[in-house]
Amino acid sequence: MLLFIPFLYNSIQYIAHIQDKHDQLLLMLSVIVVKCCCSSKSKEEEEEVPAGQVVKKTFKKLCVLVVDDDRSCRSLYMGFIQMRGGFPYMAENGEEAVNLYRDGQTFNLILMDNEMPVMNGVSATKELRDLGVTSMIVGLTSHEDENSGFMEAGADHCLAKPITFENIYLLIEQLKDE
Repeated sequence: MLLFIPFLYNSIQYIAHIQDKHDQLLLMLSVIVVKCCCSSKSKEEEEEVPAGQVVKKTFKKLCVLVVDDDRSCRSLYMGFIQMRGGFPYMAENGEEAVNLYRDGQTFNLILMDNEMPVMNGVSATKELRDLGVTSMIVGLTSHEDENSGFMEAGADHCLAKPITFENIYLLIEQLKDE
C-alpha cells in the first residue's frame, strides 16, 4: 500500500510517494503534481489538499505497477511512465505485487521483471491471473528463453531488456486506445 504526502515547492503543490511498509521516501525521477491526480471532478469541484496531510488516493487514469528488484530500473521506468502522463507504483518483487492486488489496489498495466528475490515474475504473473487480475501484464526479460514462461503464466506481452522510452510509450498508447 502506498501513502501520498502533499507538499509545497516553489508555490506548486506536489505529492511524494511513501511506502508505508518501509516508511521511507521512494527515490523518484520526478514528482506528480497534485492537479494532475486522476479525478472525476472538474477543476471547480476539486478539493484543496492541505500541505502535510496524508491522503490515500485511487487514481482513475493510467496507473502502472513496476515490479523490479533493481532500484535504478524502477526509477527509469517511473520517469518514462510519468513523462507519458501515467501514475507509477513500485514493487520490489512478485510477492509485493500480488499483495498490492490482495489489498485492493488495481492497475491498468504491470511491468514485471522475472529474476527477483522472494517471488519471480513468472510465478507472480500466474498468481495474479489465478486471482482474476485482468490488467495488461508485460514480462520484462533479459533472456529470450524466459518469454515462453511468461506467456504460459498469462502475460500479454514480453519485452527484452533494456526497455526503452519507445517501448513504454507504445504500451501506454495501446492502453489509451482500449
